[in-house]
Amino acid sequence: PTDAARQLDKLLSVLNDYVQGQHGRLVLLERVRTLKVPRSNASGSNHEENDQPAEVIQHIHIELSPEAPVDAILDRVIELGMDRYGDSNLVNRTTQPAITVQFRISNLPSRLFDLRRSCLETALKMQCTAGDRPKACAGDKLPENFSYETFNVRSMEKVLRVSGSSDFLRFIFSNGLPQNADPPELAGGQAIKLVGEITAQYAQEQ
Repeated sequence: PTDAARQLDKLLSVLNDYVQGQHGRLVLLERVRTLKVPRSNASGSNHEENDQPAEVIQHIHIELSPEAPVDAILDRVIELGMDRYGDSNLVNRTTQPAITVQFRISNLPSRLFDLRRSCLETALKMQCTAGDRPKACAGDKLPENFSYETFNVRSMEKVLRVSGSSDFLRFIFSNGLPQNADPPELAGGQAIKLVGEITAQYAQEQ
């Protein structure tokens, strides 16, 4: 295992340099140590000369921008030595095809907070120009004593998830806190337009 781990570390260093050169990030996940399954060669022998009985498998993710030439990058990392593309280290392979290129929304919680704040500012401006001018209309910033009740948005179109299902993306805030802000794993890269509603209460000072 020591020799196998040393060889793997050298390979990962090469992969990391290449991925960084493509403005990406190599993410190291779990590392698994296994025994090789004997393979028969042309002479009928189950072991090849100088073949090590143990192997070390490193599960990796490569994070790239949506505009990156994914196919060309995959070709290159396979050439460099990524010999188990699409395999899982912890789950037995099945006949179901694995979706190996996934799309995620980066910084999703921060983006949702910004969207919620933008919606509140827009709603406040609409109220302030409608004739009913609460104290919140004074100044350019949102008051501290807003009580955020609910904020619900969903995608205008269904999206394809890595699991194979197709459904709308839905994000919910309750009392100012996100209830489901985990980045969804999507099977395709597409522009996502959101639609929804926000309900907030403003506590007037006495």
